[in-house]
Amino acid sequence: MRTSNILAKLRTGGVARVCSTGAAIQSFPQHAQRAGFDAVVLDGEHRPWHAGDVSLMLAQAKLANVDTLWRTPSVEPVALSRVLEDGATGVMVPMVETVEQAAAVVAAAKHPPLGNRGLDGSWVDGDFGAHAKDAYVAHALAETLVVLMIESPQGVANAEAIAALPGVDVLFIGPGDLSLRLGCKPSLQETKMRSAVETVAAACARQGKCLGHPAKSADDAREVIGMGARFVMMGSEGQAVQQHLQACKGMLDGAGV
Repeated sequence: MRTSNILAKLRTGGVARVCSTGAAIQSFPQHAQRAGFDAVVLDGEHRPWHAGDVSLMLAQAKLANVDTLWRTPSVEPVALSRVLEDGATGVMVPMVETVEQAAAVVAAAKHPPLGNRGLDGSWVDGDFGAHAKDAYVAHALAETLVVLMIESPQGVANAEAIAALPGVDVLFIGPGDLSLRLGCKPSLQETKMRSAVETVAAACARQGKCLGHPAKSADDAREVIGMGARFVMMGSEGQAVQQHLQACKGMLDGAGV
């Protein structure tokens, strides 16, 4: 059974490198691994995915030995447990605002005694039934990642209680949605935004959990790491395509085409 790159980094005080894709690009996990990333987020919140494409990407990620997080459009328990059984390292759940919502995610993602996830072990995450039940359950409890996205003032206000829940690993700031609801720009130079991130960071530190935050540049990454983030997300297929095509345009312009 595969162990989590992200959790290995977090347990040793390191910073996990995470990128994201909203499209089933089979080569993406290999490219991510070669670029030194620990994990790929499959964005099912903002992009449509067919179940077969999710399975294909999870298989490619396993071959590349990178973690996969399913950014889920649904917190329905069976939907979450199925993607974990199909090989996802963990779940990334948008717009978590209350302890009750967080507890429901833990219940769906974690086996007893932490949660209420149904037992299988005969599919990808259990090496198709190759392991004894107790060994499979212990491994799943230890290596399944739960990332909860804090994207509203209510989520910020409840960050301490959410972070205190056993089974929660990362509180990830979603600057776009959070800034929209705070009425400011999604920048740490904004007083409201910085205060919210500092509140969540302090809650994570007190509860021994990890702060997550996106970054768009080296300066961004240094700043959020300085604030306590050890789960840093940078890079996506959309950004890569735009940047590459703009670079090609520049070269063609330079050639007088």
